[in-house]
Order: sequence, then C-alpha cells, then structure tokens
Amino acid sequence: MKLPNFGVKRPIATLMIFIAILFLGILSLMLLDIDLYPDISTPFASVVTTYERASAEDVEKNVTEVIEKNVSTVSNIKEVSSTSREGVSVVSIQFEYGKDIDAAVNDLRDSLDMTSASLPDEVNDPFIFKFDVSQMPILFFAISSKYHTKKMRYIVDDQLIQPLKRVPGVGSVQMFGGPIREIRVFFNREKLNDLGLNVYTVAQMIDSQNKNIPAGNIENEKRDVLLRIPEEYQSVEELRNLIVANVRGNPVRLEDVATIEDDYYQDNQFTRVNGKSGMVAMIQKQSGANTVKVIDRVKKQMEKIESNLPSDFDIQIVMDNSEFIKYSINNLDIII
Repeated sequence: MKLPNFGVKRPIATLMIFIAILFLGILSLMLLDIDLYPDISTPFASVVTTYERASAEDVEKNVTEVIEKNVSTVSNIKEVSSTSREGVSVVSIQFEYGKDIDAAVNDLRDSLDMTSASLPDEVNDPFIFKFDVSQMPILFFAISSKYHTKKMRYIVDDQLIQPLKRVPGVGSVQMFGGPIREIRVFFNREKLNDLGLNVYTVAQMIDSQNKNIPAGNIENEKRDVLLRIPEEYQSVEELRNLIVANVRGNPVRLEDVATIEDDYYQDNQFTRVNGKSGMVAMIQKQSGANTVKVIDRVKKQMEKIESNLPSDFDIQIVMDNSEFIKYSINNLDIII
C-alpha cells in the first residue's frame, strides 16, 4: 500500500514521475531506428558451380548430382533442391531453423572440399552464397536517355555511380544494361601473309604494349618516389600507329595490316525502361546501416547529381512493390 499512499500524498511528485516516463518514451521512439527488414539470419544457402560449355544434362550428371550427394551428409539440413542449366549448377540448401548459419556454411564448405576431387577438371571451384536479408538491394534507379544511348553507360558510371558510392551507408552500387565500348581489330590476311606475319604474333604485340611498366624508384633524403611508364592505350589513334613489326628496315604499323573500329556492343543483359533501351542501377547498404537513413541520403545526393546530367536523361526511382521489377541472370527487364 506504500505506492498508492505515495501517489495520494504527493500528487505533484507522482505527476512529475509520469511526465518524465512519458518524455523518455517519446524520446526513445524518436531515436528508434527504422529498417526495411528485421535483422535475422535465414537458414538458406546455395552452392553455385560453373562448368563452361557443358550441356544441362552433363551439368546435372557430373556436377549437380555429385554435390547433392555430398552436401546431404551435413547435419541439420531440412531440404535440398537443385537447378541445372547450360554451364551452371545451383544447389540450394535449407537448414533447420535455429541452426547457426555461419556454422552451417562452414560445415558445407568442408563437405565441398572433399567433393572437389570428384568433379571434372574443367569445373570451376564451387562457391557458397549465403542468403542475407541485410544484403538485399534497398533501391533501384531506372535510367533512360534519348540521345546519349551509346555513351549512356559511361556517363552513368562517371556522374551517377561514383558519387553515390561515396554516400555514407552505401555499400555498393551496381549497374546493369547499356552498350559497352569495344575496340575491334579486323586483320587483313593477305597483307599479313605478304609481310610474313600471323595474327597470333600481332595479337601478342598488341597485348604486350598495353601495360603500365614499373620503372623502379628515386630516393633522396626526404622522399622515395615510385616510377612507372604508362603504356596503356589512351586513344584509338595510338593503337593505329602501334608498330607491330619491322620488315626489311621499314616499320609496320597496325593500321597497315588491319582495320580498327571504335564501336559498342550489347552484352547478354538487356534492359528496357518503359519499353525503351536503358539501364538500371542497384544500391546495397553497408552491414548495420539503417535503410531509411541511407535512402534519404541517396535521394538528397540524387537531387544534386541530376542537375549535372545531360538534359535528355530520365531517372526514375524504383523502391517498393507497387512498381513491378523482374530480374533474371541473362535478361533484365524493368517495367514502370
């Protein structure tokens, strides 16, 4: 009965205590971090193995079945499923809830070490992908351009991706789609034969000249300066003027035996934004960073970045389920 007596006899003190508790509750609510997903460890892992130029049947027989047989011996596995397609094997493992996922992955890795000897020599080492909710993308940008279609990838990388990587809390920024610059060299076989050259020798010459060479260092009492000789090609003109051979005292340049084209190619990832060719940028946060705060910082940075982009660039933020996102390994479609 002491507490009720205290409340009746000292109403002002009681009121102050409740006001303090209410104030602390409101302050705690304001300081409480808000995140998109709870910080949980999901008991899922995948083993991805590549077997280049192998059919789906060969991948299943020589890789998938071997890995499935060995990983099934790991303790606390609830379910094992697999997918085999041309050149790639994916074995998905679901562990029992309550199992320490880090310990489970270590057990899985030990099992795979013993499995490697049973796989074909051409198979690359399997790697384990541990599903982590915190590593899921928190933001997508759909990017399209009307006039800068070919140069879009390089403009986006230089003026959008690199500044966003410096935003506090951003772990990585990846981009998909867009044409990639490619320097193409078409050799003239008749000219090569006339000069006694072959494609392999000239290709080796091109590759050997496209390297920065360490040139030692210069020391004095105050400093030690490292030197290097920059030999990487800076322009197509340098490549054209490259001397690839010396025939009867006369230098033979690459343009004498080949045609060089500065062009672009589309890789196996194709991106469409509103039915038009475009690109997508995907943002992942750093481990432990707050999702809402990182998104707010990215949006503020985007306002500064957009003013420096070409006027024909259209950037749309895709960040919730009201906007449909479809992604696959060989094809990327963004429909907004």
